[in-house]
Amino acid sequence: MAHKIGNNPHCIDCKWYVPYETEKNGYTGECQEEGTESMNVKWQWDCSHWVDKITGLTHFEVLTRVPENYRTPADILYLSQFIEWRKK
Repeated sequence: MAHKIGNNPHCIDCKWYVPYETEKNGYTGECQEEGTESMNVKWQWDCSHWVDKITGLTHFEVLTRVPENYRTPADILYLSQFIEWRKK
């Protein structure tokens, strides 16, 4: 898992982040989220479209420790190895 649970999610750990070889005007990479135009970003930025590049955990899940509504029971079980879900 790229993101460390307990920390705020940052671009550098997101599956949409593509780093530049060298900084461009202070930006460290590009966000290439599907269905949107690419935009310059800095590695430490945080956004609500963030998705962990290894596990697929979302910004909402990491901050609330509640699975997204679309997650299947199998998804939730798989993701449990990376995050401790909040008790109901």
